[in-house]
Amino acid sequence: MKGICLILLCALPAAAAPSRHTLEHGGLKRLYWLDAPEKAEGRRWPVVIALHGGGGNAEGMRRKTKFEQLGAGKDFIAVHPEGFAQRRLGKSLATWNVGFCCGAARKKQIDDVGFLSALIDELVDKYDADPKRIYVTGHSNGGMMAYRLACEIPGKIAAIAPVGALVREDSCVQKSPMPVLIVHGVEDDCANYGGGEDCGGCFERFLGLPTKGDNNGACTAVPAHAAKWVAAQGCGKSPETSSVGPATRLLYSGCRAPVVFDAISGHGHGWPGLLAEESSAACRKRPDGFLCRRWRRVIGPYASGYSASAEIWNFFKDKTRRRTAVPPRKPLE
Repeated sequence: MKGICLILLCALPAAAAPSRHTLEHGGLKRLYWLDAPEKAEGRRWPVVIALHGGGGNAEGMRRKTKFEQLGAGKDFIAVHPEGFAQRRLGKSLATWNVGFCCGAARKKQIDDVGFLSALIDELVDKYDADPKRIYVTGHSNGGMMAYRLACEIPGKIAAIAPVGALVREDSCVQKSPMPVLIVHGVEDDCANYGGGEDCGGCFERFLGLPTKGDNNGACTAVPAHAAKWVAAQGCGKSPETSSVGPATRLLYSGCRAPVVFDAISGHGHGWPGLLAEESSAACRKRPDGFLCRRWRRVIGPYASGYSASAEIWNFFKDKTRRRTAVPPRKPLE
């Protein structure tokens, strides 16, 4: 039996190795990591674009999502782009410009919407991406960017899945059909689940610096933001409620496009599905060290039994973009 299994496994197509690429946009050389299947005659592949959080980078986000374990590089394309990075503490700490946030990307008014739009074009032209099956997820600052893309280039995106994204009164809510899966930890005090007058600033707290981050200030409670999507998509007000491990899932019906809200009990700001020891370089090197303990205090608890990557791909994989025209982009704020 073991020999037969080995033969069958050998017969399966192998996933291509991840590769590092750059794309020139706005006078900058932008980076992305790619897991793409080998070219196949007449075949177009769905794409998951995964955007790292503020202070992160593309390679680190790829390590978190582990989309290759779900078929990336074999059944679909996974792309992990990098925001605008500046070297700090010997590392690239990249951010995305979402208008009201974050870091150097916002301060320098980096055209991240234009970069990611150009990246989609490159994926379609060079890697046989299916233009009707382009999906965007993101964590924290990357989740905020997913919301922005949903409003500014909806003609290129089939669905979004923001994870742990801080939301404000003016955060994007798309009124035309746009499937959305909102994933958030109930114990998240970084992208505050319950909203409040003083939100964000986790990265500064971890470094022990004054909280001067530009994502500080008032934020909207995540359930209230989800309710705006429910109204904008014309859903019924009484969702079907179920459990996905520690998450309470609200699945709305009668919508112009699906709206799903997963609120994860006992979970903070980390990427759901990781072990706490995998959450940062400090924890991977010294899980019992001072920096890891400090990181875990700031980020909050990790719940077990819910994989954001698996739930996101399961949500994405049957969605197809309905639009054919790309509306004009709003100017950068």
